[in-house]
Amino acid sequence: MRQITQFIGLILTLVIGMGSLTAQTLRDSKTIELFEAARNRVCLLKNDGEIIPVMGLEEQKIAYLQHEFEDNTVIPALQEGNDLLTVLRKYTHIDTLNMGKPEIETWTKKYSLFIVGLQDGILDDQGNIRMADDSYYADLEALSKVAKVIVVARNTGPNTLKVPPGIKALVQVPPSTVWGESVAAQIIFGALGARGEMSEDFSDEFKKGRTFVSTGKARLSYMPPAVLGIDGYYLDQQVKSIVEEGIREGAFPGAQVLVAKDGAVVYHKAFGYHTYDSSRAVDLTDIYDFASVSKVTSALPAVMKLYGEDKFDLDAPLKTYAPYFSGSNKANLTYREMLAHYARLRPWIPYWQGTLKGNAKYPWQKKWDTNRINDGRYRARTFSSTPSADYSVKITDDLYQHKGFRKKMMKAIKKSPLREDKEYVYSGLLFYLLPDIVSGLTNEDYETYLYKNLYDKMGAHTLRYNPMRFYPKDRIVPTEKDTFFRLTQLHGTVHDEGAAMMGGVSANAGLFGSANDLAKLFQMYLKEGSYGGEQLIAAKALQEFTKCQYCEEGNRRGLGFDKPLIEYDKSSSSVAEQASPASFGHSGYTGTFVWADPETDLLYIFFSNRVYPTRNNPKIYRLNIRPRIHTALYESLDRKSEAVPPANFEPKELISSNGTNYRLDYSSGGKPAQKGDYVYFHARTSSESRVVSSSRSAGATPFYQIPKSDTKPANPVQDILPDLALGDSITITIALDTLPSKPPGFENSDYLYFTLTVTDIVSETEHQLNEMEKRLSDAKTRRVLQAREKEVASFVQDMLKQYKAGELDDQVKTDRGLDYIIHEQGTGQIAEAGRTVEVNYYGVLPDGTMFDNSFQRGQYFLFPLGRGRVIDGWDQGFQLLREGDKATIFVPSHMGYGERGSPPVIPPSSDLIFYVEVVKVWGLSN
Repeated sequence: MRQITQFIGLILTLVIGMGSLTAQTLRDSKTIELFEAARNRVCLLKNDGEIIPVMGLEEQKIAYLQHEFEDNTVIPALQEGNDLLTVLRKYTHIDTLNMGKPEIETWTKKYSLFIVGLQDGILDDQGNIRMADDSYYADLEALSKVAKVIVVARNTGPNTLKVPPGIKALVQVPPSTVWGESVAAQIIFGALGARGEMSEDFSDEFKKGRTFVSTGKARLSYMPPAVLGIDGYYLDQQVKSIVEEGIREGAFPGAQVLVAKDGAVVYHKAFGYHTYDSSRAVDLTDIYDFASVSKVTSALPAVMKLYGEDKFDLDAPLKTYAPYFSGSNKANLTYREMLAHYARLRPWIPYWQGTLKGNAKYPWQKKWDTNRINDGRYRARTFSSTPSADYSVKITDDLYQHKGFRKKMMKAIKKSPLREDKEYVYSGLLFYLLPDIVSGLTNEDYETYLYKNLYDKMGAHTLRYNPMRFYPKDRIVPTEKDTFFRLTQLHGTVHDEGAAMMGGVSANAGLFGSANDLAKLFQMYLKEGSYGGEQLIAAKALQEFTKCQYCEEGNRRGLGFDKPLIEYDKSSSSVAEQASPASFGHSGYTGTFVWADPETDLLYIFFSNRVYPTRNNPKIYRLNIRPRIHTALYESLDRKSEAVPPANFEPKELISSNGTNYRLDYSSGGKPAQKGDYVYFHARTSSESRVVSSSRSAGATPFYQIPKSDTKPANPVQDILPDLALGDSITITIALDTLPSKPPGFENSDYLYFTLTVTDIVSETEHQLNEMEKRLSDAKTRRVLQAREKEVASFVQDMLKQYKAGELDDQVKTDRGLDYIIHEQGTGQIAEAGRTVEVNYYGVLPDGTMFDNSFQRGQYFLFPLGRGRVIDGWDQGFQLLREGDKATIFVPSHMGYGERGSPPVIPPSSDLIFYVEVVKVWGLSN
């Protein structure tokens, strides 16, 4: 039950009755007002063949038609980075064409889709509109007759814009709509759903009220952090401060940080320059050398895809997919062990040093000189200063590798001795082999397979090996000035020496890309293999590869992926302490880093070229740059900021249209919800001295749908909500002597204050989508809990036998007869009175008879502590626990149901035994 039926009932049951919607913090009202205005005003007016959202990006060739009539109706500072073309290019590669010089026949041979930001005129400096002439429309009409065209229309008034009838899709952006063009681009690519409808007549064809609805969330969206309840100011200030400290201290010349939350990029900023001479500023579209981030972004997703298709066995020995290693000391090492860095492999092999005359071939042999640098004296069939048919692998302009040397690298891996102890040792050796393994299993060129089946499907076209084949050099951030092997400035070629000797194509290192495209790949990981409306990798693969494989043996790693330390240590952790055990990612030697947390749906990418001009620069580690930023991200999620009225706003005493007295504490000045909209709000009850109940502390977000027709409100809340706008906050005062009895918590009070703050207003369509997602999430939780019931039941029966036998040595007894034992210690908040707890439980009688459990229902149980809403044994027992605890509580009859029992399942005077798990402890009422 979600809707409000009785006002007093809401006050008394708010904390336990509004339940399971995700808690939302109060957000910056103006930012949300502007963004939500764009969401509600941008309209999809035509969508022939459901061309929107654009699908099949791996096959599409898209062009954007530029012309003189580009949008100038939004303040440039607000529009920066949110203009149509910039946001469109976040989704895929898009070329630009000049609409003023149409070459329709040539264009249609190359491109499959055209997008144009059509506008009827532009504003001059005097505020006058200069209208477009007829040729502007004639060329577009000619193109629309022979090609697929999507038009984003930005008109200055009704009946002024001419829309060619042949276009496939039309998205309308009202003038002066901040984020309007961004929303339009996101609708086109399915990141946001279309929900707006025409507020006025657009033309004879497109009348007021016309709308098409489309689905969203298929791809990454882009929105201000406040929209998702993030303290954007705090986030920006913290990130800026830490990154600029790194630049000042010389940890790196420049960097960029990308943050995504709940599938939306909420922060992406660049700092500093490519080099210390400040000649080229870092740009958000710059391409970086991923270094070891390649380990989780190149062959690994291909292997996960094959695993999900039952074509790759993690527990198969190396020789199964790499027959060359049959008969070697590595033949029977399993892929699971190797991917988890638990297979006794050497960390790495400096192959290039083995090419030098006078040096041993391998580092485990005598006469190996670790400090040897390239003096130009090479063994036969290794390197040459000039290219030829035999020396065809370019390392630098002056260094070419023999075409057969790759086999010698494989031989070195094959001959390398294994370490004596089986323990976690980070090794890149397997990752040299994975490209060939993927190619062998797919019967396809490795790069082609990656690009076709993964990157290009996501529109991640910058994820490439040897990027100068695809992008200009100045877009690529330089790395090290190599003074020992290649003896040149590395720029556009892979930094890792081994990957360079693999022709730049390895899974150990070698992949390049932009932060935005890396975010797409990791967003796909967070969505368990789904992106762009397509299941690219089976969910079971992501679930298996991202979990810790050998935690009990002290090895934190997943399969390829790094994981948080098993025991957090600030001095050695590369991630925030708040990162959940489910989180995963990887770092790169060049100064790159990516980390995803499924529990908070938080993605963090940090890019720098910390090895410029030398790798002998540990300042990024000494300054703890990356984990400090990561910590700030989590802090920005947790900060609770109350809306502060502007200086010129004074609270007002008002009366609603139906006679309800209330005080308007704060108003955003926005428009109230429309009929049919859903209003989400935060509510709390308080006395003169303290807060008694709060929807936020209960993890709940109540909501109410504004009636579509005029109806009499059933209570004061229904009466007032239609008058409120996003961010508005009101207080209703109730004299308690007017009630039949004082509600719990108000026994010593004269007044009850009911405060309500509107946190969101959404259309009915979006609400239905939210509810559908919630149902899916609830269904997933239900499946997980129900699947555990048998396991929990068995545990409880075993524990009960030990209890009866007096073998529970850790049992704690209290002076009231309530006993408990903690099986697994949590680290979260203490479950004290006044807090709300979310728990799993399994209850049995002393004879082992189960009388109730939440696992069977597949649903967490939520209740406030110390309010008498549950038996005394629970009210007292849970106050002995904290978030994350797994325990058993032994409740004596007098603290349970006593002499009356609870027929028919609990007999009179029965002691009760509960196995419990404290899933979440919500904060004190606020």
